[in-house]
Amino acid sequence: ARAIDAIELAIQSNPKIERELCRLLVRLAPEAAPEKLIEVAVLTERDSLRGAAGRALRRVDPAVVAPLLAQRMKGTHPERKIAAELAAWVPIPVIADALAGLADHDSASEVRHAALLALERHRKEASLRALLDAFRTECYEKRWSLLTAILDGADAHLLKDRDDPLWLGHILTDKLPAVFGQ
Repeated sequence: ARAIDAIELAIQSNPKIERELCRLLVRLAPEAAPEKLIEVAVLTERDSLRGAAGRALRRVDPAVVAPLLAQRMKGTHPERKIAAELAAWVPIPVIADALAGLADHDSASEVRHAALLALERHRKEASLRALLDAFRTECYEKRWSLLTAILDGADAHLLKDRDDPLWLGHILTDKLPAVFGQ
């Protein structure tokens, strides 16, 4: 419990290592991490923290994250906006439906804008996953353009995260021609 409290405090006060701290919190306390990450993102006014917390939430069971984010999407104006920003990193249908509701019906333009940006990130990730799938089956010449599109479109942290579906290691394997490994 003390380690979790220390990580929470450190996340708020150490922006340079917030990404690593968010991942550590998920690793040490996967059952408590979603609520704590959402809470610290709401309490701390820092865009970089919302990105770090959102990336870390991708590592947690979506069935746990979705109701927590949906609950925050019914809160105050700042909570709804931050919940939408965090939800951008968790591309699951339940979250997308809640974001669509915010984008269509929320009274605050900032919240609607955050929800639209989150939905755009979900669409972009779906496209990136399709590109990753296409990379596996396409000919050598087309793979270069697919790889370029993937590198241009994806979040760099997710491309290098071994536990993420967008990790490049899923497509850059030993089965590729040597030119992709150089």
